[in-house]
Amino acid sequence: MIPRELYELTLPRTPPRVRACEVSVDIEQIRQKLRAGALPRGRQPKTWRGTGSARVCMACDRIIARDDTEIECDDLEGRPLRFHKECFDAWETECEAGA
Repeated sequence: MIPRELYELTLPRTPPRVRACEVSVDIEQIRQKLRAGALPRGRQPKTWRGTGSARVCMACDRIIARDDTEIECDDLEGRPLRFHKECFDAWETECEAGA
């Protein structure tokens, strides 16, 4: 019988994985953040799209999983903004509507 300590040392070490989940957009949360100034109302024209970076979405405050699509852009002052694709689309719609 192998002692547990030795057995655990032989197990493969893999980094923790963040799994994608279905993103449900809370429009009211986005509107509240826009009113409070926690989300900007404008952005630079350049936008990047890629796989999730396991960072927090500016709109929903959840992790953008590596299996999710992440949208990154800069606000008008050059600060980076990161969103789930669905959250980005909702944020842009609310900005255009003047929420």
